[in-house]
Amino acid sequence: MKKVAPPAKAPNPRRAWLYARVSTRKASQAQSPGNQLRRLGTIAALKGWAVVGRGADRVSSARAAHLVELARGIEAIRTAKANVLMVADLDRLGGTMREILDTAKVIDELGGHLFIESYQIDTTQGGPIGRYFFQTLAAFAELRRTLQNDKITRGIATARRRGRTLGRPRKHYPSAKMIARAAELRAEGEGLRATVRILKGEKFTGVPSHPTLRRLLLASPKGRKGEA
Repeated sequence: MKKVAPPAKAPNPRRAWLYARVSTRKASQAQSPGNQLRRLGTIAALKGWAVVGRGADRVSSARAAHLVELARGIEAIRTAKANVLMVADLDRLGGTMREILDTAKVIDELGGHLFIESYQIDTTQGGPIGRYFFQTLAAFAELRRTLQNDKITRGIATARRRGRTLGRPRKHYPSAKMIARAAELRAEGEGLRATVRILKGEKFTGVPSHPTLRRLLLASPKGRKGEA
């Protein structure tokens, strides 16, 4: 009887991009970019994932704008070169909680997955941990926005109770009294710069610069004669 060969195993479709980050101000040997990438590479090999790229950022500030290699990893997911981003810890995804949430959201919306070594979170498994990870992050982001809006609302209410004026400071325009006083000073022979200094010394509000003061005097019946 002729033996039937077993069907060939389908290749593992997971294509991993390894990403590491370390601060230039504190970098232990255990958490060096090289060690992070080696550990992630070993895990990828054990899972049978193909490593299609890797990158590491060594920056003093973990602001998203400075994480060039992280952006390359996300772009690899966007272009379908990779479909899993592997990191050593959750904080490698950004410098603030908001940036971490935004990065995870982008990866999820692109149809990508995350593997986080420190928490053993693998969203490729399709189980409850992977499924609820993104849902938990989304819920946390919504809670953060709600708390932030509530804090702003309470702050505005408190300021109003204390009688504080909110918004931009009201702009003070030169008063007719100030223009009349400026015309008197000009008639007495004071220069425009000196007139501005005197008006400020006399506590007038809204004292303009000397070119603006000249235009105002030219537009005023009392000041027109002196400025003509």
